[in-house]
Amino acid sequence: MAAVLAMVYAHNPKSKTRGLADYVIGNMECFALQQVTYALGGQMGKGRSFIVGVGSDYPSKPKQRQASCPTDGSTCNIQNALLASGPNPHVITGAIVAGPDGTDRYADDRTNDQSRVSPAYNIPFMGTIAGLLQYDVKPSQCQMGQGLYQSTFLSFTPTK
Repeated sequence: MAAVLAMVYAHNPKSKTRGLADYVIGNMECFALQQVTYALGGQMGKGRSFIVGVGSDYPSKPKQRQASCPTDGSTCNIQNALLASGPNPHVITGAIVAGPDGTDRYADDRTNDQSRVSPAYNIPFMGTIAGLLQYDVKPSQCQMGQGLYQSTFLSFTPTK
């Protein structure tokens, strides 16, 4: 959420008239890019993506009813869905989980609220991505060019 707010504030038409310096706008853009990179598992994310189906180490047990229901046609209930030990039978690619706790730990467990998915996570993330693309923010402009933004996210961008 903070990333999309940074992009909105940085590019608010009144920001320049209120004296927001170019370097502050750049810092806000880089902050937003860093947050996206972290969610994708880059840099400080230690390779752990918080987006289902993206990267090599993504959440396999997001807390989402339809994704965790069995594929064999049996009734979906707490025992065979929420409390099942294996990965979800249905991969909901692109869903963002709540993410790590305050100490940067993440439990890939359906019974843990860190694994819940919600439009409240996906919508601000997509808004941030849209802002980064619209204003052509590149990793080379931030943190000495380090990051997974182009190599990871843009590989999932449709070409048409």
